[in-house]
Amino acid sequence: MAFKDSGPTIGSREVGPSPPTPHDALYSWTANNRDGHGMCGITDEPDRALQRLNDALDTLAGGASGFVEVVHLDRAARQPSYVHGTVLARRQRDKHDVAPAEAS
Repeated sequence: MAFKDSGPTIGSREVGPSPPTPHDALYSWTANNRDGHGMCGITDEPDRALQRLNDALDTLAGGASGFVEVVHLDRAARQPSYVHGTVLARRQRDKHDVAPAEAS
């Protein structure tokens, strides 16, 4: 009979990374235009994430879109990474909007 290793245990309780709590929440924002170019970032404040998304969309060409989502650090990952959660907001620029010209 073979036994599957379910990870380290103490007594009968499995030990591993604790599940994320609301205090661990971070907010990811991503904005892309139709050709795949865009911007993204992480912050610890949802209002700041939404503002940064809106600012990014203002610099991209018409038809650009983006979203803000809740993320948590993946404590079990060997490399830094995030566990993606609920999408809080989606935004899209009108296809005919023109991005403001860059200052020279």
